[in-house]
Amino acid sequence: MAERYTIAIAGATGDLGTLVTRTHLQHPYDQIFSHVRILTRDVSSPKAQALKKEGERGIITQFDPSDEASVDQALNGVDVFINILGNIDDKTKDNLIRSLVKNKVKVYIPSEYGVDHAKINFEAPMLKSKLHHQEIARELGRGELKVVAVYVGLFLEDSIVGAQYAPLLGFDQEHVTYTSVGPPTVRANYVGIQDIARSVARVAQLAIDPKTSSTVPDHVRISGAVVSYADIAAVVEKVAGTKIKLESIELAEWKEKMIASPGLIAYMRYIPGAGLMNYENDNHNELVNPGESLWKWKSVEDQIKNLHEQGRL
Repeated sequence: MAERYTIAIAGATGDLGTLVTRTHLQHPYDQIFSHVRILTRDVSSPKAQALKKEGERGIITQFDPSDEASVDQALNGVDVFINILGNIDDKTKDNLIRSLVKNKVKVYIPSEYGVDHAKINFEAPMLKSKLHHQEIARELGRGELKVVAVYVGLFLEDSIVGAQYAPLLGFDQEHVTYTSVGPPTVRANYVGIQDIARSVARVAQLAIDPKTSSTVPDHVRISGAVVSYADIAAVVEKVAGTKIKLESIELAEWKEKMIASPGLIAYMRYIPGAGLMNYENDNHNELVNPGESLWKWKSVEDQIKNLHEQGRL
């Protein structure tokens, strides 16, 4: 029988973390990971307890990323560590790396799941900090710790019409107006959250297996739906029968304000609009899901139809 491993998932009770954890508790990952440590600050929370019921391989583990002893205990004996924590300070990030190296963890997937840093052509302190964390982990790991960053662009369910952040991203369904930064025909990358979870699980599987580890690069780009604001409007018009007005903000104007007052939403508007988040012809889809043989990528039309059926459009 092939060797089985222990995987630990931090941020396991968040939206993405829950799906990543559930994926690892299901077949075929039961043949690969003998134990799935579900790292959480509150082991008694309803979300943690619900995950515990998903399978006996799931082990709820107390975890405080700011406490060195807690991190060391959680990572002791771990082969793969998936980080899905939200914003944490640099000291906590350094503590994670120290413990990864100390405990001889073999594979580390850091908390990225956004834009590929190599595509960015401007100074972005928030993003630079994430890249620095990766680089330090690789340096201190000295070839014994494989660090694989996964980039997906934007989360499909969170980033288009009907989503929580839709108005902030220019989707004004009340006034049937979609406003892009840059031309509305510029296409960007959107990936369904379940597809992200599946992709992360596949990266973990391939990276830990000695037979396939060398095929996994340090930076993995996933491409789901690659669409523009105009494309999204066309799908909404087709599905809901609602005419959408398209407007746009000049890129240079937005960039000037963004540099003066940087922030996540400002980046989320500019990067896609500048064409810096299109992975259609530069991705690793075939690595994680060859020929869509493992699952079918969720499309914008799938999401819009779901919203329409729920009466949210």
